Amino acid sequence: MGGFFVWIILPDKFHAKEVAQAAIKDENLIVAEGQLFSVPNTDVSWNKFEHCLRLSFSYAEEDELIEGVKRLKNVLVKLIEKEKKTRSPEKE
Repeated sequence: MGGFFVWIILPDKFHAKEVAQAAIKDENLIVAEGQLFSVPNTDVSWNKFEHCLRLSFSYAEEDELIEGVKRLKNVLVKLIEKEKKTRSPEKE
């Protein structure tokens, strides 16, 4: 059986596991972290997909896909804002 997938490569400062955990917690959205699709103890580095997400959309309707992308955007925006605050805290 096959399926339809889209791979997203995140900036190096974001780990797919962190994004996947935030997606389920904050938006009730399941995305797969890329490392789930690599084989440990092979010539291919286990960390090769640590900054990748795999989105599956085989059975989703168009409106569900649009909603899922909006939710993923919300997760990424929150993580970007969090990263900005830890990188350069605002002066009071």
